[in-house]
Amino acid sequence: MGQYHKFMNFDKKEILNPPGLLKLMEWSYQRNEYMLQVENLLKTSWKGDRVLVIGDYADDFYEDKYSSELLKTIREENKEYGVHNIYDYPYREIKNTSADSNKLPSRYINNDSLKEYIDLKKQLIQWVVYEENKNLISGAKIHPLSLALSCCNGAGGGDYYAPNAHEVGCWITSSNNISFSDELKEGYKDSGILFNEYSDKENNVEIIIDYMTENFKITDIKKIEKIKFSPSLFLDDDEKKHIIEQSIKNIKEKELKLDNKDEQKDKIIQDIKDLVMNYEEEIER
Repeated sequence: MGQYHKFMNFDKKEILNPPGLLKLMEWSYQRNEYMLQVENLLKTSWKGDRVLVIGDYADDFYEDKYSSELLKTIREENKEYGVHNIYDYPYREIKNTSADSNKLPSRYINNDSLKEYIDLKKQLIQWVVYEENKNLISGAKIHPLSLALSCCNGAGGGDYYAPNAHEVGCWITSSNNISFSDELKEGYKDSGILFNEYSDKENNVEIIIDYMTENFKITDIKKIEKIKFSPSLFLDDDEKKHIIEQSIKNIKEKELKLDNKDEQKDKIIQDIKDLVMNYEEEIER
């Protein structure tokens, strides 16, 4: 069965519930309203607090699991709730506010205890979205923060089971030292954390080029030349230029191949007709 997850603040004893879909991989995406609200809380009233992602199968993780010691500590600190599942603790629920899904998340998520960061630019596009009315390319990318802070992954449907699943929960013991920045912090190292469920490529530029090659036609070239890219993709000018130029080149080559195939098809049909005609002439003789 599916497991439901939510962010819980164990210092302020507060909960932020997802406003809609509840499974971990239903909302663990960049620019998701829930994740944008979580980021805002971690920058403001939740800054410096122990904030974790807890699933309703948390009971399965009290013994012999990667997060068992942490969950035991939490239970010890919350004795007034008895044997209640941690997920069901009656903490104060924070009201969901409507976050702007067009808002740009901070590029770097920093673990100030480990002196390492996760770069949102490097997270792979899971699927590309084209907004024709804006002539804009954007892409859905997993938000690594919810996975890095998850204590109960792997117990139910909707959890993360894709490559690098062993990295899920890697920051749970230092969740009170999370910060965000748009610039790389001096002395911090790349954590190398990368989550990917659907992409078969390892480069976002190539993923976008493949999408444009497949979905645009040669009649769209003027549109492609003026195409815009969502800032949340964190593409630099050289990358944008390469995407446009390579996509146009690929589309022209694709159209040329199609034209050649049509010509070959027409030739084969004509050759067959000629053979049939010659055969009929031979019979008449």
